[in-house]
Amino acid sequence: MIFYSINEVLEMAIQIEKSGYQFYLKSKEKTNDKKLKELFNFLSIEELRHRETFEGIKNKLKTTPYTLPYNWEEAKLYLKAITDSHFFKGEDKVLNLMEKTENEKELINLAIAFEKETLIFYYEILNLVGEEEKSTVLKLIQEEKNHIKKLETIKEEKI
Repeated sequence: MIFYSINEVLEMAIQIEKSGYQFYLKSKEKTNDKKLKELFNFLSIEELRHRETFEGIKNKLKTTPYTLPYNWEEAKLYLKAITDSHFFKGEDKVLNLMEKTENEKELINLAIAFEKETLIFYYEILNLVGEEEKSTVLKLIQEEKNHIKKLETIKEEKI
């Protein structure tokens, strides 16, 4: 089992939000439905806001040379590669599958799957942050749940 520091986990969360932003921008371009475009635009803005939240948490941490990897810039690239391969890049991952979607229902299902994966990851982060940050992470978890609800609602309308 591989263990990551809180700094590394937060960096992964930041990378997930950056990639999620790109996913929703591209998804918005793939649809002509006005309501779906608005939802994807809203979700892209949410991803930016979440990234800023995780950056804020990360900046609040009291770090010492012992808690950061020796070469943090190199470690950040490695962590980006991990999140890309787990969530976004690869034959069976979100960005590639998005390009292959043939209809809006598939696109919505893909967005729901992405949000669920993100939600699981954030529940893990909840176990790693200090008590003072738990309420912030719980708020983000609730927002991710709301994203799923919004996507499910629009999906029902499309069926």
